[in-house]
Amino acid sequence: MLRMVNLITLVLLLFSVTGLYAQFAGGDGSESNPWQIVTPDQLNLVRDYLGDANSDKHFILISDIDLDVPPYNSEEGWLPLGTAANNFTGHFDGDGFVINNLFINRPDSWYMGLFGVTGLSGQIVNLNIENANISGYSLAGGLAGNNKGIVINCSVSGNISGQNGVGGIAGENNLGTIESCQTHGSITAFGNNGGGLVGGNRNGSTIQNSHSTASVTGSGNNSYGGLVGWNDNLISDCYATGTVTGLIYTGGLVGRNYKGSILRCFATGDVTSSSNSVGGLAGGNAGLDDALISECYATGNVSGDSSVGGLVGENRNHGTISHSYALGSVYGLNNSTTQFGVGGLLGELYIGATVQYSYSTGSVSGNPPLGGLIGYDRGGMTQVSFWNTETSNQNSSAGGQGLI
Repeated sequence: MLRMVNLITLVLLLFSVTGLYAQFAGGDGSESNPWQIVTPDQLNLVRDYLGDANSDKHFILISDIDLDVPPYNSEEGWLPLGTAANNFTGHFDGDGFVINNLFINRPDSWYMGLFGVTGLSGQIVNLNIENANISGYSLAGGLAGNNKGIVINCSVSGNISGQNGVGGIAGENNLGTIESCQTHGSITAFGNNGGGLVGGNRNGSTIQNSHSTASVTGSGNNSYGGLVGWNDNLISDCYATGTVTGLIYTGGLVGRNYKGSILRCFATGDVTSSSNSVGGLAGGNAGLDDALISECYATGNVSGDSSVGGLVGENRNHGTISHSYALGSVYGLNNSTTQFGVGGLLGELYIGATVQYSYSTGSVSGNPPLGGLIGYDRGGMTQVSFWNTETSNQNSSAGGQGLI
C-alpha cells in the first residue's frame, strides 16, 4: 500500500512538472533547447524562473508578441520580470523578434521595464521592443529598470518617463554591459539622470557600439544626456542624434562624465538648458577622480546660462579633453554668479584640468566672458588647441590659439 501511495505521488509530481513546462510552446529550458515563447501569457511565465537557482534557464522568442491585450494593456499594465530581491538571472534570446505595445503605468514604483532587474548572470540578446509606453518612479527603462547583466543587440522605441534614472534601454546600467543596442522615441526624467539609452552608467559598467535618436527632457536638477545621463565608467564608439533639454549638466551625449571615459563618440542633437554646465557632447567632465573625453566630436547647437561649450560645458579638476572638436554654434546668457564662460569648445576650464589637441569652429555669442575656444579659465592647461576666429566671431579666448 505504501509503495502504491509513493507511486501515485511520483506520477502526480511528474504530471505537475510536465504541465508547468508544457505551458511554453516547446523546449526544456536548457541552453540547447530553450523554452519557446509565442504568446503574452507564455512571456509572463518567465517570472516563475527568477533568482540564482534559475541562472541556467534559457528562453527564446519564436514569433512577434503583441502585449496590447488584457490584462497587460490596462490599469497598471505589465508587471516587470524580476525584482531587486529576486533578479532575472537566466538567458533570454529575442531571436530578432519584436515585443509590441509594452505598457506600464506604475508612476510610484521602482525598477520598471520589461524586466525589472537583470542579475549579474542575466543575459538579454537580439530583442526588439516597439511602441513602449512606460511610466515609473526611479530606474525606468524599456528593457530593464536596472541592468547588472549583459544586453547585446537589442532595441527599444517608445516613450519612457520617470523620476530618477530613466533610459531607453535601462534606467541604470550597474555592473552591467550594454553592446550594439539602439533606442528611438522620447525620454522624460522629472528628477535626475535621464538618458536616451541609459539614465546612469555606474560601477564598472560599459556601453559600446550603441546609439540613440531619442529626444531627452529633464526637468529635475541635473544630468541629462542624449545617450547617458550620468557616467562614471566606460562609453565607447557610441553616438546620439536626439535633442536634449535640461538644467544643470546637460549634454548631447552625456549629462555628466563624473569619473568615466568617453572614447570615439559623437553627438549631433541641439542642446538647450536654462542653467549651467551645458555642452554639445557633455555638460560636465570630471569631479573628484580622473575623467577622459578623447576622439569625440559634437555638431549640435548649444544654448544655456553659464559654463556653456560646443563640446563640454565645464572641465573640472582631473578632467582631460583630448583630440576632440566642436562645430555647433554656442550661446550663453551668463546670468549666473557662480559659474562662468561661454566657449566654442569649452565653457569653463578648472585648475588641474586639461584641454589638448582639440579645436572648434562654431559661432560664439551671448554675455561675457566669451571665448573662441574656451570661455573662462580657472587655472587649467590648454595645449596645442585652436579655434577659427572668423566662423566663431571671436578674436580672443581663455586658452588656445586663434586661426583663420
